[in-house]
Amino acid sequence: MNGEALPAEREPGALAAILRSPADLRLAARMLGWALVLPLLKCVVPLPRLAKLVRPAAPARPRDAARERRVVELAHHYYGRLSHPGTACLQRSLLVYRFLAEAGADPRLAVGLRKQQGEVVGHAWVTVGGELVGEPAESLRDFAPIFEAGGGGD
Repeated sequence: MNGEALPAEREPGALAAILRSPADLRLAARMLGWALVLPLLKCVVPLPRLAKLVRPAAPARPRDAARERRVVELAHHYYGRLSHPGTACLQRSLLVYRFLAEAGADPRLAVGLRKQQGEVVGHAWVTVGGELVGEPAESLRDFAPIFEAGGGGD
């Protein structure tokens, strides 16, 4: 899971490959609800407040590496289909942050900026134990962190 890139586009039927149990199906349905509302919330709720809003108060279960992997896969699956590629890193990261926290992984949400071809570009990502989750380390090249949230969204 850590530092691995996931394909932005998945073949038809890929969702079925992620869902291995009724618990996975419940997870996918709950994540889909958040995936549909996060694009709106990010436009109307300031980021510090949004990080607190999405973060559950306490983990719902002990850590489970397989569940963490499914969270990351589902987030990439949803935002690969529900948005234009490359524009959904904040929503995807908020979704991963929420559901990894629920899974007991103690994730950190970060947002950074960099200059690219004379323009300021932003990116959001999630780490667990200092390791980048669901994307390669080179995706963060030259980004200067400007926001970070950890336990409790603080």
